[in-house]
Amino acid sequence: MISLGFFFLLAMLSLLLAAWVLPRAARAVGSSRCRFRDGLVVALILLLIGIVFASINLAIAWKIAEPSWSIRPILAVAQLCVVFIVLKRWFALTTGRTFAPFGALLALAVMQIGLAFLVVRPYFVEAFVMPTSSMAPTLEPGDRFTVNKLIAPRRMDLVAYWRPGPDPSMYCKRLIGLPGERVRFDNGGVFINDQPLALPAVLAGHCHASPAAARASISRYRDGETIALGPDEFFLIGDAVDISADSRLDGPSRASSLIGVVDALYWPPRKFHVFR
Repeated sequence: MISLGFFFLLAMLSLLLAAWVLPRAARAVGSSRCRFRDGLVVALILLLIGIVFASINLAIAWKIAEPSWSIRPILAVAQLCVVFIVLKRWFALTTGRTFAPFGALLALAVMQIGLAFLVVRPYFVEAFVMPTSSMAPTLEPGDRFTVNKLIAPRRMDLVAYWRPGPDPSMYCKRLIGLPGERVRFDNGGVFINDQPLALPAVLAGHCHASPAAARASISRYRDGETIALGPDEFFLIGDAVDISADSRLDGPSRASSLIGVVDALYWPPRKFHVFR
């Protein structure tokens, strides 16, 4: 829940900043609606408009595997037009003078986007889209979730990581083995340091050292074999255990390849779930 709380805090700070900036920009071009209360009301209206258009974008991306890129520019232009009209009417300005608060709002948005890409995304929180069915039914292709980069991963956490290869890609799996531990698959279960591991229902009784769909020629481990993890290695498996390409095929993942811990599934709304 930390990521969602962080996003909520940023949204509130953005709202208050807009409520402070917009009335001042409008007053500079002659508007009589220049109190903080006026700015707060219009900022709330603009926030609701942003949520509506963001939801439309997410719905399109979720429903259509490869949406036409022409749709998004059209939605962006439509949103800007709606915002311009709201500012014009709320501050009772002419079309020409409305460009003052509109320009201030765009400058504020550019500053926030820069902050998000240069600070928030690399070091704090990032949103991802589930690319495969390897975590079904917990995460399905197209599901969107937030990844927290500040908290330490724990056993059974869902973690986002870079899968090794010539073209590294982001994947999400469940963490079952921690650095320095011994992992063993036996009789459909998982043993950590020779002790049986309590597994979620989706995995219990179905875990083997190699995915059922994998060819024998690419299998790395066998049931009953002990897998020793190094001091900076994690063992990851997918909830769709029979088809998931994970540490059972790629080998353990190094700590440096982990992006962060999945703490919330936020899209589609009907599947909203907090993991951490």
